[in-house]
Amino acid sequence: MKIGIVAVTLVLIALAAWAIAHSHHEASRAVLVPDNAGGTGHEFSLGSASIAAPEGWRQTAKADDKLVLRSPDGQQQLTLSILVFKQEATFEDFKRLCAHHLEAERHALSDGFIEPESPEAFQNAETFGMFYSGGDQKDRRMFTTYLSLKGNELLTVYLEEVDIAPEVHANTFKQIFATLKR
Repeated sequence: MKIGIVAVTLVLIALAAWAIAHSHHEASRAVLVPDNAGGTGHEFSLGSASIAAPEGWRQTAKADDKLVLRSPDGQQQLTLSILVFKQEATFEDFKRLCAHHLEAERHALSDGFIEPESPEAFQNAETFGMFYSGGDQKDRRMFTTYLSLKGNELLTVYLEEVDIAPEVHANTFKQIFATLKR
C-alpha cells in the first residue's frame, strides 16, 4: 500500500505542476459544455466547470450544485460540487476553506490517511487550487480531491474508488483532470 501512496502522491505533484503551468485565463475556457440530457456520455458541466469523463461513465445524479458520475463497473465515482459565494474570496479565505475541508475529510476517516499530510494551496493568476489524496483501510476506499476557487465559485472534484489499484486510480484522476475547464 505504501508504494501506491507514493505513486498517487507523485501523480498529484505532477498534476499540481501541470495545473500551475497550464491554468490561464482565456475566454474559450469559460465556455460550458452542454449537459448531456440522457445521463450517459462523455462531456459534463456544472457551474463554470466542464469535464470529459472516461468512456462509458454515466451521470447518476445532478442538482444545481452537484454532479455525480459513475464508472461502468460501479467501482469508481466522481463527484463535482460547487459553492457560490456572494463575493469573491481572497487566497487567505481559500486556505481557510481548504483547512475546514481537510478537517472534515480527516474526521470521516475510520482507519485512513491523507497525502500529503499538510497539502499546500497554490495561486495561479485568478485561480486558487489544492490537491490531496488519501485512503481508508476499513472500507478499502481511495480518493483524490482537487479544490479550486475562481472568482466566487468553489469547485470540488472528488474521485473515489473501492478495490482499485493505486495506479489505476491515479491514471483515472489524471485523465479526468486534464479535461477540466473553468
